[in-house]
Amino acid sequence: MDKEILKLCTDYKKQLIDDALKQKTYGQALKYLKNLHYDFDGNFRATLPEQILGLLNSVIDEAIIEVRMKAYKQSIDGDDESSKPKH
Repeated sequence: MDKEILKLCTDYKKQLIDDALKQKTYGQALKYLKNLHYDFDGNFRATLPEQILGLLNSVIDEAIIEVRMKAYKQSIDGDDESSKPKH
């Protein structure tokens, strides 16, 4: 059972990353993932549905980290105005 849950979480994370990277920018990809995150609004009672949502939030957090790390590895190409030196 634990291995099945782990595989489902791994597959879900991969799908989340694939979906996020279809956005035009890494910023939009991160925003896409953050918008999927469930907000308990300070009202977490640890019911089974809330525990499942907590698990899904953890998987989303892992996907956010992976997309962010991918973005950090990108070289600066100087195409956008914000990366040009100001004189």
